[in-house]
Amino acid sequence: MANARADAAARLLTFTGRTKEIDARPYIHLDDYRAWSERKAGDDLGVTEGVVNASWNAWVEARGDNPELAGIRVGKLDSYLKEDDFFSCNNPERRRRRAERASAIRLLMINSDEVSKLEGLLRLIGSAYAAP
Repeated sequence: MANARADAAARLLTFTGRTKEIDARPYIHLDDYRAWSERKAGDDLGVTEGVVNASWNAWVEARGDNPELAGIRVGKLDSYLKEDDFFSCNNPERRRRRAERASAIRLLMINSDEVSKLEGLLRLIGSAYAAP
């Protein structure tokens, strides 16, 4: 695995498309990567928006009392936020629903520093994934 990571890092040094660094981790623009003649991914390259709680939890449950992944004990995920809260989207309806949930959270946690931190994080995530 370490060799594969090193090979990928070396290849990405030749990438000339748009990039952005977030929390000291490099991110590349998907459309630029798709157009990059040196990429190794197949033609079916698509976007997967992280882990889907329901499918992860079903996978964990199917493995019994002490599920492991790569030798590490894992458990179910429980989130108070919806997946739409984590991903930027140009769809007005998804944005409206996200704004409604954020308002509901603010009402439940009036004057909470945590709400301000969450709002800042959501803005940062949204701007990081918005198309330039």
